[in-house]
Amino acid sequence: MTMFQKSVLKSVSQDESIIALRWAKFQEFLAKKEFVKSVKEEKYQDGFLKDVFENCLGYTLDSTKPNDFNLEREKKNETDSKKADGAIYLNDEVVGIIELKAQNTKNLDKATVQTFGYLVSNSNAHYVIVSNFNELPSFQLSRGGMHIEANLYDNIQMGRSRYKIYEPTHPHFVTCTILHWLPIFTRQENVQIIIDCIKFLQEKHNLKLYAYVILENHLHMIVSSDELHKTMQSFKQYTAKQILEMLKKANVKTILDQLMFYKKANHKEKTYQVWEEGYQPKLIQNDETMIQKINYIHHNPVKRGYVDEAQHWRYSSARDYEGIKGLVEVERFW
Repeated sequence: MTMFQKSVLKSVSQDESIIALRWAKFQEFLAKKEFVKSVKEEKYQDGFLKDVFENCLGYTLDSTKPNDFNLEREKKNETDSKKADGAIYLNDEVVGIIELKAQNTKNLDKATVQTFGYLVSNSNAHYVIVSNFNELPSFQLSRGGMHIEANLYDNIQMGRSRYKIYEPTHPHFVTCTILHWLPIFTRQENVQIIIDCIKFLQEKHNLKLYAYVILENHLHMIVSSDELHKTMQSFKQYTAKQILEMLKKANVKTILDQLMFYKKANHKEKTYQVWEEGYQPKLIQNDETMIQKINYIHHNPVKRGYVDEAQHWRYSSARDYEGIKGLVEVERFW
């Protein structure tokens, strides 16, 4: 099954910037695939909890914040001296138990039996999570036995298939993030590449831009076109090429070195990678969602403390919605 079900995404209030950051961290974990396959279980248990549960899922390990954590390594049972590999807390109570097994553990069901022993030994625990570092994880949820499995590598496919476009001509909220959140757009000429590309796509791809904001390392847009996937593919390919040429021309070696260093394993044919994988398209299904997303986009710079008023941010459509001509044509929703 997929990690991000529509029913779950709809029921949870999401900060798109945090999601993009966590997704970037998950991509970093996927790049470690060969290392993870070869490492011994006991040498990577701490690393796995850090890489996946803390960096990707947002938990805080006791080793990171000893006085303010919700994920504890090697939690001792309440009723005996045995220790689980990890324990998840909610309101200072253990609600989940984590058991980590070696990569060559093929039958996680047997391991789950052992882990349910830890569950019984912790009175408020409801969840068991068993992983061999390949399956993320094999979740055994609740004492009643609901079972959900998700394979890290087979189901995620290096980030390319997490989101799909089912209504290609309808408006979508999209997010594009620079690799490793590097501050590419602190340089005005790189922002201009984005603006020029949008103008070109508006003319040639029938791109309609309803709202946008460009920040130092990522951008959000609400867009539609005749074939949005192809339009976004063209957008990312062209801007990546132009940004690299600009960085090379300006001899910005520090950024170029990082774009090479953090390049994902599946980009073998390239020296550099500019964008993180994907653009996270989310269909705008009604007026309420459209208004919420436009406001979210426009208030991003305000929320970050960059400006006091949304329309003061130059690289945003907020000023267009105030009747002030912006940098690129916008299809105003109101």
